[in-house]
Amino acid sequence: PECLPRTWSALYEPGNDRWLYTDLTNGRVQLEHPLLDYYRGAVFMDKGAYGELASKLQAQPPSYDQVMEACAYFGIGEEEDVYIQAVAEYKLCCPLPPGWLESTDNAGNKQYRNPTMGIVLDEHPLDPYFRELRDRRRKELLRRRWAAVRAMVGMLNLHRKLVPPSNNAHPEASKRGSTGSVSAGEEQEEIEEQQEQ
Repeated sequence: PECLPRTWSALYEPGNDRWLYTDLTNGRVQLEHPLLDYYRGAVFMDKGAYGELASKLQAQPPSYDQVMEACAYFGIGEEEDVYIQAVAEYKLCCPLPPGWLESTDNAGNKQYRNPTMGIVLDEHPLDPYFRELRDRRRKELLRRRWAAVRAMVGMLNLHRKLVPPSNNAHPEASKRGSTGSVSAGEEQEEIEEQQEQ
């Protein structure tokens, strides 16, 4: 099936009429799609949770230190785009899905319980959603950057075709070849390397 994370594979078993999903980083096999929690979170957010989150952000915005702490929790760097850091900010103001309760264990650490399902988590039940949202936003920014690079290269090449080269052209221009065209290969390789990480 499509939309699998890069480090996962899927195998369909016709005899059992089921899919098996394998985490290639550790060999663990499971029956649930690895992004199931993300899609559950997306549905919850679309059904009104995002509006509640936005209202809380406006009424009681988290401090800079709180946002940076949440960024560290999600592996988001201080130098990353605010579009990515906003994911950590959302996590700080996000409500709990129906059926979930927040409590603390004997050591004072936060826990999230769903009595109906009999589940106890040591992280917010929407954390998988926010991790996947972080990754998707990173890929989106890389796609935007590559689109901007291609547009810039196209404009430069068009300019070089329309404007005759000067005899006093900068020496660096000769390094681009006799046609004077500009290549975006290095930029593309850099972006692809970042996507692999």
